[in-house]
Amino acid sequence: MKLKLILCILIVLGCVAGTVAMANWIKPQANNRVANTHTGLTIDQVRELTELVTAKLAIADVQETVVRGRWGGRKIILIVKGDLLVSVDLSLAKFEKMDQQARTALLVLPQPGVISVRLDHDRTHIALDKSLGWWCVVPGDAWRSEAVNVAYAEAQENLSATAANEGMIDKSRRHAEAVIAAFFKEIGWRVTVKWS
Repeated sequence: MKLKLILCILIVLGCVAGTVAMANWIKPQANNRVANTHTGLTIDQVRELTELVTAKLAIADVQETVVRGRWGGRKIILIVKGDLLVSVDLSLAKFEKMDQQARTALLVLPQPGVISVRLDHDRTHIALDKSLGWWCVVPGDAWRSEAVNVAYAEAQENLSATAANEGMIDKSRRHAEAVIAAFFKEIGWRVTVKWS
């Protein structure tokens, strides 16, 4: 029994000593420095980002939709919530000018574009649903369903129209320029953006 205990202790001590020896053997020595070579600025550093989302705009609106028939109609008032994303396609980026000595470059980017317009169905809701004319006495929900569908379709169209807002595109350009400048400043370059 004592022999087994002594043998187990020796095995454990041997494992610990072996681990310490192995750790010291594979540890890099202080005099073995890693050499870094900088190959300069490449367009691949920009294209790795693929898409640069430069603006996310939350949209809230109140919309009135009226669907009319021969003897009446339906009025729907929606509280509309949604958002849209504006992005720059960095796969189309290219360097126009580059000065390796001064570490400056001119990067040509395509104009920002809307990549997503989303009507938030969870947060958009009906504030008023009112029958007009003789539709008040018609039983069933057939007209209501049609009016609600038309209202939601109009809300989506209005969000898409908002996406064309030039002020938002300008904001997106400024944000893209700031992000690109900060990205390249980290690697020691001063990069300015030209829009195509």
